[in-house]
Amino acid sequence: MDSAGATHELLDWCREGRIGFSVGFDPTEAVRAAICDLAEDRWIAALDQDDSERRNGQVAELTDRLVLTG
Repeated sequence: MDSAGATHELLDWCREGRIGFSVGFDPTEAVRAAICDLAEDRWIAALDQDDSERRNGQVAELTDRLVLTG
């Protein structure tokens, strides 16, 4: 879903129903800075639907580096 669907109510409903989801949004300067500051060992291979590693994608968790209130 895009940012229009990124409400706590909808995401909580998906999570409670064990429905997988992904939310995209335009990164702010704080998000861009957090991405650039991540150490290389924080990145892991993204997975395809069959759980095989994607050749062209990596993911990293950075919520511990952002203020996510509101």
